[in-house]
Amino acid sequence: MNYSQTAEMLGVISTAYRWFEVDELKLRLWNGILKDIDFELVKKAVSEHIATSEKEPTVAGILKRIAKGCIQDQPTSAEAWGLVNKAIHKHGYNNPTEAMESFPPPVAKVVKAIGWMEICTSENLNVIRGQFLKMYEETINCELERLILPDNLKAINNIAINKMLQKQE
Repeated sequence: MNYSQTAEMLGVISTAYRWFEVDELKLRLWNGILKDIDFELVKKAVSEHIATSEKEPTVAGILKRIAKGCIQDQPTSAEAWGLVNKAIHKHGYNNPTEAMESFPPPVAKVVKAIGWMEICTSENLNVIRGQFLKMYEETINCELERLILPDNLKAINNIAINKMLQKQE
């Protein structure tokens, strides 16, 4: 998204929310964060926000809407657990490979973390279910965070992480 497109979006927001003031600093801030994002995605997110919220958007809110749109095809927590439960009955503990192949990536990641054998042989599946639901939500939230950060900010984070790791050595 370029500078004039950012100005256009802020103009739309200020038209929808009369108390939302646009100045040069705000324009540079929003553009700096959104510059790596496709203009059409931002436009859609801003339109959705205006249609559903009486409060003006933040740049973080717009990024979250965009990220949620990118992962909307992922199952909800309940649906994800349903897939696991179905795989337990269909594949059992003897066919972990087939079971894992039947899951979308975030479900497979959580199942792998807990352990397929642990899930299948648990005497208290409600405890496993609770652990799964919590871990799945965390996995989806981490994916959202990863998607939200624009490339320029990811690069800064990677540099900071590398410096931290070097200090620990």
